[in-house]
Amino acid sequence: MSMQEPPASPPPAVSTALPMSLLVAFAIEAAFSLSRLAFPKAWVITEKYWLLSTGINACSALLFTMGCADLVRRLPQRQAMGAQVAMVANAVQLALVLASGVLSFLVIGEKSELIWKLQGYMYLAVYLTSAVGVIIAAGGFVRVAAPAIALVVLSIVLAPPPFIAGKLYDALGSNVRLVFSVVNITQLGVQLFLLREAARASTRDLPAEPTAPFALLGTALRTRVIAMFVLVAFSLLATGGRSLGAMKFAMVAAPAINMAAFLVFAVAALRAGRGLDARVQILFSLAGGAAAWCAGVLSMQTPAIYQMFGRSDSYGSERNAEMAQALSVAMPLIATFAVVVALVAVGSHIRQLGHHALGESIAPRTTTFVILMATSVVVQLYLAPKVQSMGELVMIGLLAAAAGVAALLVAAGIFKRASDAASLTSLPTATVLPS
Repeated sequence: MSMQEPPASPPPAVSTALPMSLLVAFAIEAAFSLSRLAFPKAWVITEKYWLLSTGINACSALLFTMGCADLVRRLPQRQAMGAQVAMVANAVQLALVLASGVLSFLVIGEKSELIWKLQGYMYLAVYLTSAVGVIIAAGGFVRVAAPAIALVVLSIVLAPPPFIAGKLYDALGSNVRLVFSVVNITQLGVQLFLLREAARASTRDLPAEPTAPFALLGTALRTRVIAMFVLVAFSLLATGGRSLGAMKFAMVAAPAINMAAFLVFAVAALRAGRGLDARVQILFSLAGGAAAWCAGVLSMQTPAIYQMFGRSDSYGSERNAEMAQALSVAMPLIATFAVVVALVAVGSHIRQLGHHALGESIAPRTTTFVILMATSVVVQLYLAPKVQSMGELVMIGLLAAAAGVAALLVAAGIFKRASDAASLTSLPTATVLPS
């Protein structure tokens, strides 16, 4: 009598959905463009506007880069090559965005016009390269001819060559921002369609990342602790020795370190969400996008702070001071939001793995993080301006730094414990077979 083998289980269905980081990037870009259409008077070109827009550009460039990286791992070879081209183009765009602050403040004199023209051509090359990559990922020009042509034209309009840009801006006049907002939304729609076509060709599911990204989130927060120590230590040195050089180093080094930490946190968050359920992916994408926004803002503020110590003309000094002080409330709120959302995502994933005790302990620790971080922000923004002496200022600064360090270490500890628990879950288990 022969024994029948059990029927083979069907292979899991391959997901054809877009990577969540791409959807979040589209949502953020569209919301920003729509807000400029709905409230044109609120979006006057000021230092605050440049900071906001630079942050949005950094956020969407990183989300798009990581989303295309996910598609590279899911698509057939030829289409994966297109996604890889788009990924590299957006990584270059992110680098250009982060370098724009340095160019804005340090490029002066006769060479400035040449530098700006070169930057304009670089943005045009990046936009067109990204468009070509997206088109190849969607199946090629022949398969998606109409949207492909539309994407190329819209990309040229959004990043016009310098010899056309001036004439285009003059022709549009006061309607330039209205037109560019509409063009940007249209381009987003065309990109979304083409990338959706690319996702339909998925040949494999995206596996979950190893647990390293959880630990990397904690490392990024500990790096921010280093930035706080640098700021406090060199500020105290400057206060005691009246050293302008020490103060300048503290005021520039701390935001530069923070910018690097935010980028690491953003990449780690986006990696951590790969292969997980949709809700957790959305949370990690939002956390990564918020951290990338903070990095973009700091890329503009750090050169401004540097210039504050060197410029003597009143206009330059006033502009730098406004740039350095803008978004003093929004910046810490968004940074705190990034960490809180990542903590919620990690807690949800850990509970799904069966570590319910650890998952339940994350909520109160997250509350502790928020309270400590809020204390640090309130002390800096509302108590520091009211001090009457240098001694009081030092004490206030130490209190704010202590609360911030404690908050970051609490969150970093959660990510470390979650990484350890997920590592134990992912270890292979031995099966004892009956003899």
